[in-house]
Amino acid sequence: MPRYGFILHNLLSSKIPSKSPAAILIKNRRTANNKISGDFNQNIIDAMPAPILVYDRDGRFITINKAFCETFEICRNKNILENYNIKTFKNFMFESEKIDNENLSVNEEQMEFLYHYIDENGNSKWFEVIKKNIKINSPGYATFCLFNDITSRKLAEDKLMDALKKEIEINRMKNQFISTISHEFKTPLSIILSSSELIEYYFDRLTKTQMKDYVEKIKISVKRMNEMIENLIIISKAESNKLTLIKSEIEIKPFCEGLIEETKSSTKKNGKITLILHCEPSAIIKADEKILRHILLNLLSNAAKYCIENYEIDFEVSIDEKKIIFIIKDRGIGINEQDIPNLFKAFYRAGNAGKIPGNGLGLSIAKKFVDIHNGEISIESQYGSSTQFSVSIPLLN
Repeated sequence: MPRYGFILHNLLSSKIPSKSPAAILIKNRRTANNKISGDFNQNIIDAMPAPILVYDRDGRFITINKAFCETFEICRNKNILENYNIKTFKNFMFESEKIDNENLSVNEEQMEFLYHYIDENGNSKWFEVIKKNIKINSPGYATFCLFNDITSRKLAEDKLMDALKKEIEINRMKNQFISTISHEFKTPLSIILSSSELIEYYFDRLTKTQMKDYVEKIKISVKRMNEMIENLIIISKAESNKLTLIKSEIEIKPFCEGLIEETKSSTKKNGKITLILHCEPSAIIKADEKILRHILLNLLSNAAKYCIENYEIDFEVSIDEKKIIFIIKDRGIGINEQDIPNLFKAFYRAGNAGKIPGNGLGLSIAKKFVDIHNGEISIESQYGSSTQFSVSIPLLN
């Protein structure tokens, strides 16, 4: 009977004087019930493992749960909670601003979006946020947000995407490799075939000069193919970390002079290479002579090759306590700025290379050799006028 009496009191409460003992009793009971209900609701959201936030139409925090406090590293108390607002909350940097600026009506469907959070220690987390408006007594509605931690899933997706991109790039490089190799071998093979057929069919009618010319073409083509194969072997060894450094003492001046003579004899152009030593002529370093020679010969021959007429090259050398620096500067056709980031990729050739012979492997190999030495190689170029390569190699002890 007491239960029914309480219901009756509730139904008739509007007719009871507000200051009467019965009205005060009803009010106290309602306050107690509301407190119990509020505590019960807070306990429920505190038990949720996902961060939860409820805020009013002005962005002021109404309530948060323990998971929210732990995730966003804040303490929960009444005074602090009243001062929090989604527009000024430092831990909310929503790129899409969907929490801050987009409001849903009570009857609209919920909104879902991703939120990337980085804490003060630089740790990164990803949340799938579910946002929905709910009815409350005052001011009429509030916005409920559930933060579902999907960091593990996001990292797995990113890892999978990176693997997919690498696979696509590998397939692209394979196709480019096959296409380039086919083209590079087709030309010298065609020359060998045509020259040998001419010798076979017209052997008795060819002069010694003509015969010598055809034989020379065959030799040059074979040499070109052999160089290509050697370069591919070098790249393969470098990729599989099978190249090792062989230390030896190198006297700088005769070593560089030998490089200059070798460059001059290998190019058909006339030109000048000026050796500029910023060190003692008798200076001796310890390095892998074969690898160092390959790097510098490639850069010197490129400098001569990409000059329109007679080449003019400065070859500078300087040494300090930790490294030796080689600078090779030409006055050639230069390199377009957009080509520079790709120059060290295998088979890549600058857009203005035109019909100048080359297969795009030289700089790729040079870069790998510099990396093996734990050195650095850089490019500076003025399109149409000059190019400068700088190679810095740590000295081997």
